[in-house]
Amino acid sequence: MFAAFALSANAFAVPLTHFSLNASGGFDAYIYPELTNGTPSLVGGVFTLPQTVNPGYVIILDNSTSSQHSESGWDDIIHFFSVGLGPVNAIQMLRGGPNQASYYPSLNTVLQSSHVFIVKNSSGITNFTDYSVTSTVTRNYHFYTGPFPALVPDGGSTVILLGLALILLILLHRCLRPSSNLGR
Repeated sequence: MFAAFALSANAFAVPLTHFSLNASGGFDAYIYPELTNGTPSLVGGVFTLPQTVNPGYVIILDNSTSSQHSESGWDDIIHFFSVGLGPVNAIQMLRGGPNQASYYPSLNTVLQSSHVFIVKNSSGITNFTDYSVTSTVTRNYHFYTGPFPALVPDGGSTVILLGLALILLILLHRCLRPSSNLGR
């Protein structure tokens, strides 16, 4: 079951982007198009990675026939960079949108950096595994590339809670309704 991001100027959500260590000593990253406070955004927030990684870009192409050399075929961009001097320890997701030319890196910038092109997965989650820093340690990235604002899995809890509320309302209605057989 999926629930939609709440889009409210006053309400802040908990970010869906998160990281967990994996058995190889690396980490699994779940990256969503959002700011660090959980607000959906085409220009994502800068999230600190749990380990240092190599710098560069992962360019997610619309489909297998998209040209790598045309920004119009780029769906999303993941940028790995340093937020200061030192090792690369940050990630930012940039979603394609109406003004993407104003925030996407140029083709020249991408080609002069470490980069990889991968094709968007139709499931809404595009996966990428990086072995480059240490071959025995894997970093698995799961980028949300589905509809924007993101539809996020809620494990079915919304449907379960709504079902329980409906059952309680029916029971409450039966308990509170006057009996038609009284006084006969």
